[in-house]
Amino acid sequence: MNKIVQTNCEIIKDLLPLYIDECCSDESSNAVEIHLKECDDCKSVFESMVSDSVDNGREKFVPEKIKRITDWRASVLQSILLFASFAILAVSITFEAYTPYGITNGLWAFAAIVPTAGFMLSLSNWYFIRAYKSRRTFSDFSSLFNFVISAFCYVWAVIHYNSTFFRLSGSLFSFLAIGIAITIVFCIVSKITSNIYAKMLGKE
Repeated sequence: MNKIVQTNCEIIKDLLPLYIDECCSDESSNAVEIHLKECDDCKSVFESMVSDSVDNGREKFVPEKIKRITDWRASVLQSILLFASFAILAVSITFEAYTPYGITNGLWAFAAIVPTAGFMLSLSNWYFIRAYKSRRTFSDFSSLFNFVISAFCYVWAVIHYNSTFFRLSGSLFSFLAIGIAITIVFCIVSKITSNIYAKMLGKE
């Protein structure tokens, strides 16, 4: 019996390099994973091999099943943020359309449409996460990207509404102040959520 167990261990140890490099079949991967749960000796060898691969500058090993789950969760997070942004944008545009004149004209544009559009457009940066060297760099740039897009949108909004608010410049700047405050909140949200997104995808 011990000889059979020892033989199985030798086979598993031979498969470990292929398993770590994700080059073996699904059947072999399942066999390795089952064996590692039951054999402390092989598990120790596996952890040592993974540690060596990280020390040698290779990417941290993540089993394919776990990787698929985390990728799926990251996609869900991104989808939820896109859907929420679009919903807020749609509602804000509707309310702005109901106030085409008067002192409240432009309030929804400055306080909701511009900051939400900036946040939603900044999510496009998430598709290029692999171009960033670290999670912190990606998170910081996502927040900065959000702010820059919003700033350009505010420039357009001021130009667009300036003629309407020519005699109501106080209202215009009040709305702008509210919008900038909300934009800062969105930038903080962008930084936090992009960090979570990068962590899900294994970005160090």
